Amino acid sequence: TGPGREVLAVGVAPEHRGHGLASGMLRTHVEFFRPDDEPLSATVSVAERDWVDPLEPSLRASVARRLFEAAGFSVRPAAAGLRAIDPLAVEASLD
Repeated sequence: TGPGREVLAVGVAPEHRGHGLASGMLRTHVEFFRPDDEPLSATVSVAERDWVDPLEPSLRASVARRLFEAAGFSVRPAAAGLRAIDPLAVEASLD
């Protein structure tokens, strides 16, 4: 995704989901960046599927989009090559 820093994963055990833990972790992570830091980005695709308790793909994509948008990221469809494999893939960036 170009220069910068990339969020590799945000994961919460199934029994702890739905309580805002992932949102809190991502917001705390973002708060540590200064204005002069390199941009922060993430690519969310089918590869990020939870193997313990997988969500239906469209629900997973919706959750990821809401998570990143709530943390101030701009979210857009992923590049065409990745969307050819995973039509729900998105890219998020925080400049």
